[in-house]
Order: sequence, then structure tokens, then C-alpha cells
Amino acid sequence: MAVYVDNARLQAPHLLGGRARWSHLSADTREELEAFRQRLGLSPTWFQAHPYLWHYDVVERMRLKAIALGAEEVTPAELVERRRKADGRKP
Repeated sequence: MAVYVDNARLQAPHLLGGRARWSHLSADTREELEAFRQRLGLSPTWFQAHPYLWHYDVVERMRLKAIALGAEEVTPAELVERRRKADGRKP
């Protein structure tokens, strides 16, 4: 079981005048993700229920906090692959 945060750092034009960047936070299980979300202080309403990659979007400050709390930093491709494996899906 693990929690992952990718290093996508995609531009978020609607946040902080376009200066904000966001990444994805996910985990092997929803339970683990929800427990970690609470530790980070993220709202449950921010959950993104994409079937292939359910996750929370996190800005850079929260991405760094997630890493400090033990989330494993991965690339976006690695994040998708780990979610596939956790769900038992083939590549």
C-alpha cells in the first residue's frame, strides 16, 4: 500500500493569476487516499473520480507537504501504471 504524488506541475490558469501549478495525488486504495487527504487538509469535495486515475489535484505547496508526509514522488506515467497495477488492470 502506498500514496503517490506525481510531478506533473501543470499550469492552473484559474489559480493565483495563472501562477499556480498542480499535480495529482493518488494511492493504491481509496481508503488510503482518504486517510492521507485528511492529513493534508484537502476537502473531500475536491476528489476527481476519473475511472482510470481517481485522484486529488494538489498545488505545489501541498505536493511538497505530501512528500514530507511520506507520499512517493512519481512521474505522471508511473502514477497511471501504479493505479493500473493496484486495480489489477493490465498495461
